[in-house]
Amino acid sequence: MSDRPTRGPDAAEAVLDPAVVDSLRQLGERSGRDVLGELTGLFLSTADAQVGVANELLDRADLPELARIAHALKGSGGVIGARRLSAAAAALEQTCGRPDRSVAGGSVAESRAALARFVDELEVFRCAVAALDLTR
Repeated sequence: MSDRPTRGPDAAEAVLDPAVVDSLRQLGERSGRDVLGELTGLFLSTADAQVGVANELLDRADLPELARIAHALKGSGGVIGARRLSAAAAALEQTCGRPDRSVAGGSVAESRAALARFVDELEVFRCAVAALDLTR
């Protein structure tokens, strides 16, 4: 049995911090805007673009720049309560930021694997967001 949630409210709660979701919903109610929907939509479009850049950086073995992107994704994920996604970005950042990184030392391969885990978590997050009723 997989530990990855697929769909439904339980999936959203496992992937998203319920306190953050509630806080963003309350902020939306006070402001008359869909803050949760706007932030998750912005995050997803930005993350999708950053994954493309990350792959290009891996092709060039530019791990310091990839670590910076991973750091930004980690912070953005945390702001919207995407705990697992933020943790996957943190792992990518750590892998890229190791002092012993080198193409021959396998850090590019390790970073590629960490990016793949991040992409997997991004899909889980996308499913969890789709399962949320963003109109309530």
